[in-house]
Amino acid sequence: SIFKATNKKLGEGTNPAVPGVRREAIKVGAELSSKRNDPGYRLAAELMSRLGIRGQEIKDISKDIIESTTVNGKKQYYIHMKAKDFTVDPRSGRELFSIGTGKPNTSKAYIYVPKDLAESLIGYLKDNKFTKKYITEIHKNITLSNNKTKKWADLRSRIETLALQHHPELLPQLKYVLRHDKTTIDKNYLKMNPEAAIEMQMEMHKKLGLDVEAPKVKVEGEKPELGTPPQE
Repeated sequence: SIFKATNKKLGEGTNPAVPGVRREAIKVGAELSSKRNDPGYRLAAELMSRLGIRGQEIKDISKDIIESTTVNGKKQYYIHMKAKDFTVDPRSGRELFSIGTGKPNTSKAYIYVPKDLAESLIGYLKDNKFTKKYITEIHKNITLSNNKTKKWADLRSRIETLALQHHPELLPQLKYVLRHDKTTIDKNYLKMNPEAAIEMQMEMHKKLGLDVEAPKVKVEGEKPELGTPPQE
């Protein structure tokens, strides 16, 4: 079944993601930014928690791939994600040159970025650059995880779990947004222009409550998780 298949995929190589980890990651990022006087931590945490960007991809995000277009008469932003392609030194194995931002062998995608996050990113990346330290420190400070490595993967897993639990019909769209192996993604999604991709994702964000402003469900005995969809 789709439930068994998704649960198997989410569990490969990791323990199940703990509810609330996305909210905690954003809190951790905000606290580190305040402590270090560097907005990069908060922005990195939001990219992973709100958009499902992989931790390993953060350091390659630059202002050059944050683009804008008009959707239904309004300016909207997106990240033009392309899989990384690189050359290595045959003797040392050291990477010599690379292009692209996404994980190798994944599909390209136009990733919708909410205006508040996009404008903060553009302003920050004018004079700054993401480095590995942002992900390393966020990883060290996340407590709601049973995984010793790649805690950022839990943030992606929780987004998929929310869709599985509340809107399973969105799982094919999430494959495009989270950029799984390109052979698993419906080719119709890969043909979309930025405007169609953004419109689709704006609706998906509303249904899954991926943005901070989204309504939260009150669950008896526990705090609502960032991304918990409103009751329908």
